[in-house]
Amino acid sequence: MTRHLVRIAVVFLAVATAGASSIAIREHGVTWLAFAAFGFFCVAILAVPFVGAAQAVSRWRRRSSDKFEATIWMATAAAFCGLATVYLFVLLWKTAIAQLVAGALALMIAYLRWRRRTSGHARSVTLLGASFFVMTVVSLFCLAGFLQLSSKDVTPLGKVLFSADTLRAMTRTADGAPGRAGRFYDLKTDAAAHRLYFSDRVANRVGAIDLESGKVTLSPDLGRGPEQLVLVNERSELVTYLKGGFGTEATMVLDPTTLVPRRRCAIGDFVDLAASPAAGVLAGVKEYRPYFFRVEPDKCHEAATRIGTMAPYQVLCARRAPRCYVSGWITSRTLSAVDLAPDGSPTAWRGLALGAFSIGMALDEERGLLYVSRPFAGCVDVVDTGRWRRIGRIPAPTMVRAIAIAPELDIIFLPTYFEGVVEVRRLSTGQPLDRFRVGKFVREIIWDQDLRTLFIASADAICAIKADELSSRLHRPR
Repeated sequence: MTRHLVRIAVVFLAVATAGASSIAIREHGVTWLAFAAFGFFCVAILAVPFVGAAQAVSRWRRRSSDKFEATIWMATAAAFCGLATVYLFVLLWKTAIAQLVAGALALMIAYLRWRRRTSGHARSVTLLGASFFVMTVVSLFCLAGFLQLSSKDVTPLGKVLFSADTLRAMTRTADGAPGRAGRFYDLKTDAAAHRLYFSDRVANRVGAIDLESGKVTLSPDLGRGPEQLVLVNERSELVTYLKGGFGTEATMVLDPTTLVPRRRCAIGDFVDLAASPAAGVLAGVKEYRPYFFRVEPDKCHEAATRIGTMAPYQVLCARRAPRCYVSGWITSRTLSAVDLAPDGSPTAWRGLALGAFSIGMALDEERGLLYVSRPFAGCVDVVDTGRWRRIGRIPAPTMVRAIAIAPELDIIFLPTYFEGVVEVRRLSTGQPLDRFRVGKFVREIIWDQDLRTLFIASADAICAIKADELSSRLHRPR
């Protein structure tokens, strides 16, 4: 009777924590508590019925189920370790430690059951409860840190230029139903034309905002979700990569004024694209492929050159020098610099071992410094592009993906992806200056020196913050 009550209590608690995690996700985005509660729910729902099934089989066969139960507990330990790996990939290392501890306890139960050193099932249930208790304590500790982070002088800031609700209203269907929208992905600015370009993966459209009049121009439905945007001023083209599946990826060239498609090429699968004005070439990288691609949309052609970054994430090209930089994703430790010939073909590359998960980049060409976000290490590495070595680090919150710098203001902007909190630090010293909130799931942030404006794309809004507003906020009395 006691065993059945314990199982019912564990399942009930698992369902309750799953409900709490859904509320946390809806209200606060994906938090540490939500991840931990989801993991607890999965393991509890899977482990308890499996153990009960093992006991039922043992009664049916009228023989000991020690080894069978040990196998089930080993599978449970593997599930804990698998969840810990997932949490490590998203940088929730405290929760990952809790999962590993729970996995160790489950493995110990498996060993005891295999060697038949437990007195019945009560000790197994006790050890399982202890593992869940460890997970709960660590998760609450992480939640306390999140609440402290979120409540410490974080106020909304910025003017909303465009929102997902407005996009839905502009793309209504023939029967009057709202259109699809909700995942702004990339931003590009054209300071000369005072235009801001954006892509939305859900609406399958590219848009342009006139920064003087506020007028918004939308492209036709492109059929697939556009991701990266590249503005090639020399040819007056706007290039976007359409994310598809099963060989349906494509690269499309749009008119930058009307956003009408000019041509479509069946080349793609790019994780990022960038233009090199100095070399007059379009560069691209593909996920989990250690190659640098020279892309020619007018000829529907791409040429690959092998580099040392095993899993590229972003490609960033200098404006004045014929050189591009490639950062690495989870499985890559190498930051690559690719030199380009006058015709745009790669001539040589150099690698720099920074560590796994170095993704977002920002370049200060005047000082010859490259800033690389390291969410796994909780910092931004400063790389001297001339000597090609790391010369410093700037502290940063966890899960900072995209970064932006304003060298003339000596400022670096560090937005957290999930919470949408932008931390402002001194570029030269790393001194914290300010923190403000913009929106959840920040995918892109850019600083336009000519427009003296910070643009930020979150999941459901595009915001703009003027330099004057930033300066007045940074110099306010504290």
